[in-house]
Amino acid sequence: MTPDIQIVVVCSHRGGAWKSSVSAGLALELARGGIAVVIVDPAKAGGLSTFDSPDFRGLSTDHGKGRSHDRYPLSVVHLPEVLSSERPGPELRSLAMELGAAVVIVDLPTAASAELASLLRDTHVAIATVPVDAVSFRALPPFLELLKEQRTMPGRSFAVRAAIVGAEEQSPRMKELGRVIGEHLQPILLRACLPVDEEYGALIASGSFPPVQDPGTPMALALEQLEGEVRSILSLHAPVPA
Repeated sequence: MTPDIQIVVVCSHRGGAWKSSVSAGLALELARGGIAVVIVDPAKAGGLSTFDSPDFRGLSTDHGKGRSHDRYPLSVVHLPEVLSSERPGPELRSLAMELGAAVVIVDLPTAASAELASLLRDTHVAIATVPVDAVSFRALPPFLELLKEQRTMPGRSFAVRAAIVGAEEQSPRMKELGRVIGEHLQPILLRACLPVDEEYGALIASGSFPPVQDPGTPMALALEQLEGEVRSILSLHAPVPA
């Protein structure tokens, strides 16, 4: 086992929950800060690894595992077989070692919710993306209970953070969602409010991956806050130049 390699799982209880937006934005924030990151895309048909994103224009195909960035220490790898592994943690760490990464971010497909428990055995941070709408409120409690159950099992100490998508921080819906989350999973911090407008949603729906790193935008500021939280939890420090 390689304890220096940290695993972050981005997950949700439903599709269309902006998991890939959070995975990509968090990875780019960390990589721009000098932390080597590999994003693992386990979707069978390919998800984040196949998106055409303005943020990922620096990615090329210069290694056999996937694409790497020409400016930042960031790789994206399509690895669907990891979901069939009984213990994916060592496989993810082996991949990270091969690519020289300190952090693995798994963009977990919603259809792979059954595999979440196996991933959480070796996870350091689980980020739950939660859209603010009626569907989220109905389906959210069982998902939160799964995280709670896994978090209280012996030998597991992963942190949980929630990324709330689609509402202003002080909106009534945000406050109600915070109450629902608090009833099922304590303690949990609502650290990121990711506003999503119609244009952003339309780009995702069309199969394009819109930029999330435009400086000063609400999305970029929220992701920067989330990145700071994850960096603190994992005690990550960028390497000092020689």
